[in-house]
Amino acid sequence: MNRVLATALEYLNYVIVLVIIAAGGYAGWFLFQGEPEAQQNIGVVWGVVLGILTAALVGGAMALVVLMEKHLRHIRTQAVRQTQLLEQLAEMAEGDAAQAIAQADDGGFGAPAWARTGGRR
Repeated sequence: MNRVLATALEYLNYVIVLVIIAAGGYAGWFLFQGEPEAQQNIGVVWGVVLGILTAALVGGAMALVVLMEKHLRHIRTQAVRQTQLLEQLAEMAEGDAAQAIAQADDGGFGAPAWARTGGRR
């Protein structure tokens, strides 16, 4: 899931939740349409309550997906940064090793004492 889709889903989640709650209220009103007004009102209340419960489940699942995507994106960013750092350290180590080998070949610092003095052990 890319960043645009996750952001769109995050904001669309609010709209979907409101639609579910409104649909629950409408369904409650519609089921008690031929009844007296008091029963219609109770039907609307029950519809809204069931709509809220349904919206909490659906909206919570969508929010969880968006949250997981954000965490995975953060983990990927950190992994890329660590990989770049390790590559820089490896390049520095290779450079240091090449420098030490060159100095040892020249008999300079970092070489064994016999190589610096020109003698053998």
